[in-house]
Amino acid sequence: MPKSDRSGNFSGRRMLSALAFLCLLHLVAAGRADAYVDPGTSGLMSQVFYILFYSGMALVLCFFRYLKSRLNALKEFLTKLFFRSRS
Repeated sequence: MPKSDRSGNFSGRRMLSALAFLCLLHLVAAGRADAYVDPGTSGLMSQVFYILFYSGMALVLCFFRYLKSRLNALKEFLTKLFFRSRS
């Protein structure tokens, strides 16, 4: 359970992290199993999650590279616009 601050209210960040944890726990928690689950299934799932995780990480890095290049282009444009040589 998240800790409360002095006023007795839960901070928004702690409450959000607790809610995210409970949602994740609800997705992962095992319920009633009516059939046999092959142990190899967990290996397959971990491989799929591994690929998804690193694909997402690559997308984030590509996005930040694109953002950095656009900000550098904007910086150069503003520099040329406002600091023209006065010769």
